[in-house]
Amino acid sequence: MRTSTLCLGIVMSAAAFGCGGEESQQSGTASATHPASCEAMVDHQIAECPENARRLFDIERCEEDRRDAAPIGCSQPLADFVLCQTEGELDCESGYTQGCDDELSRLQRCRQLFAIDTSCSRAGSRDARDCGDTGRFSFLCIDLSTLSAPEVPAHCEAVEERIFCCDSFSGDTLDETLFIDPVLGTDELPPDYSGVDFANAAMCLDFSEGQGWGRCEASSGCACTHCATELATCAADHGCLASHLCDRGGSCSPSDDPFFTGWGDSDPLVACMEAAGCALSCQ
Repeated sequence: MRTSTLCLGIVMSAAAFGCGGEESQQSGTASATHPASCEAMVDHQIAECPENARRLFDIERCEEDRRDAAPIGCSQPLADFVLCQTEGELDCESGYTQGCDDELSRLQRCRQLFAIDTSCSRAGSRDARDCGDTGRFSFLCIDLSTLSAPEVPAHCEAVEERIFCCDSFSGDTLDETLFIDPVLGTDELPPDYSGVDFANAAMCLDFSEGQGWGRCEASSGCACTHCATELATCAADHGCLASHLCDRGGSCSPSDDPFFTGWGDSDPLVACMEAAGCALSCQ
């Protein structure tokens, strides 16, 4: 994986810090010259190291980082870092872009300040699950002195222990003055299953038997009979799908698909299938 997704993934998900302080207001190359672009960064890195190409996957991962940074006030340092990598020389062997250490340090510092100020970090992968289509953002908040949930601002609502759905701390959502939205081709768009009537047994079976979560009557047939509503929701969220790139000659592993959101024991579909006695996999 190239520098963008490697460095951004480490900074965004492992540290999971942002800023609420002065670091987020630092001027940077993105606003001083031209907006940053995840698409341009990835295309530059593909041109430098074509053997590492995972264009759609890397663009989406960078866009996730962008969505994580905005509500904590870190859009500027992130844009600076992305722009630096768009214009820098990439070392294909190490996966690092030369000359971007300062931008990376400012981004890390921004996230650290936010965590210190709020005891919270972004839980961006849970936005849709926790906050629906409200335009709010999911946060993990922990008081490290007690390992319990801290007192949170009035603009946050508790979803479950330590998980909160909040308005943007910074007032930003996605700053179009700092980033340019990517333009994806038709073969790069997420799969659309809105035309599948999951209440129709034939259509439901045709869909479910082609997915990686279960290819047998004991699994897919039972799910269609008892859990059609949950299956439809899972498909809409791309949470129970085999890779949509599979039939285009790409990887069939869902973990390589930027639109796959992952399975989990808390998934309503899994809970429904367990309650109905459905097999969760083919034996």
